[in-house]
Amino acid sequence: MGYLLGLLNWVLFPKLVEGKSLETSLFALFTLSVLAIQAGGYIINDILDLNIDTINKPYKVLLKDEKSIEEARKLYKSLNVIGVGSGIWFSMQIALPGYSIIFIGTALLLFYYSKNFKSRFIVGNFLVSLLSLVPIAMLSKIVLNQISLEVKLLLYFVFFVSVIREIVKDCQDVKGDYKYGCKTIPIVLGTSRAIVITRILIAIVTISLVLILYLAENTTYLKLYILILLIVPFIWLFYQLDPTKNQWNFKLYSTVLKLLFFVGMNFVFLI
Repeated sequence: MGYLLGLLNWVLFPKLVEGKSLETSLFALFTLSVLAIQAGGYIINDILDLNIDTINKPYKVLLKDEKSIEEARKLYKSLNVIGVGSGIWFSMQIALPGYSIIFIGTALLLFYYSKNFKSRFIVGNFLVSLLSLVPIAMLSKIVLNQISLEVKLLLYFVFFVSVIREIVKDCQDVKGDYKYGCKTIPIVLGTSRAIVITRILIAIVTISLVLILYLAENTTYLKLYILILLIVPFIWLFYQLDPTKNQWNFKLYSTVLKLLFFVGMNFVFLI
């Protein structure tokens, strides 16, 4: 997220409005807040999902005993103090104290996402995907006083890729989620139907990229970038997620989606 915010502030915004960006000290404060709150969200998720993760990905579980869990709780609290505190200070510095509510609300929602919403049907997938849009939209509003078309397209891309990846991760984690009573999409509807939903979302993203490809003018490099590095991999992923198959490599698909997310962010260099 820090990399994406940097791209927006120092690459995209100056292209949209000449010389327009958030000054370095304020940007550093904003990014510190965002990253600290997000890191805290990851930690509390690991703490609350410890039993599930022991089944789904035992090789990745770092919290082995009560001492490590307690240390993780302390780190979570510290990160939230840093994140929310720097977010409030940032809001005061830009003379928009009302923005403090966003930082506080995001930290709270990440906690309740891990505690309750993550295991609920559809709600968790959409909530965590929407939260990933907040820093992008905030930065655009603060710097440009609007959410430009380019930022809207990025928000659209980030949201859909995040939702797709969340469903893929749920499919990968069915065993542990089922044992502990989670109501994720693949558990409620079945893995095959979850894959059908994922394919529909991939098709929406791919068609949207084709439209951008068609409407973009005099940007040959951007068109090639979109075609080769985004559209082709999404088509590959669409066909890999065949609901009639008996086995799927969800770990691979999740990794591909991470790479597509990164590739999608870097389109700003070619605008």
